[in-house]
Amino acid sequence: MMRLRRRRDETALELQNEAQALRLELAERDQIIQRLENELARARTAAASGEPERLLAGLATPLMQLATQSQLDGVDAGSVLAVARSLLRAAEDEGLALIGHVGAVEPYDPTRHEPLGDAALPTGTPVVVRFVGLSYGGEILRTAAVETAP
Repeated sequence: MMRLRRRRDETALELQNEAQALRLELAERDQIIQRLENELARARTAAASGEPERLLAGLATPLMQLATQSQLDGVDAGSVLAVARSLLRAAEDEGLALIGHVGAVEPYDPTRHEPLGDAALPTGTPVVVRFVGLSYGGEILRTAAVETAP
């Protein structure tokens, strides 16, 4: 009789622990859902406030210059690079940020870097940035493309 009671108590305790773990998991999911709903609301507010139009207005002149030069014959590379730099500055003024610098050696961070090739890299491995990444408003749009440093 005592064993049966002890086994029942152990089973009840296990079930209580499992229920508590599920409650914690549910609370964590609720927090994630709330965070995502808040981000969606901010994005909708930004779109309604005309933020995309403001962003495009700031980039319009360099984009027009680049589009025009792409249609001309005999445009020298220096002119195209000057317009590209102007476009980049205008985008940075609007909140775009570069991730990394081409040729820079950095410790690998899977949230900021994407390896070129199929090899998985351990966090902290020295890598060389081959293509910069982009972020906007703290959100990563494109991770920087990297290779293992020599």
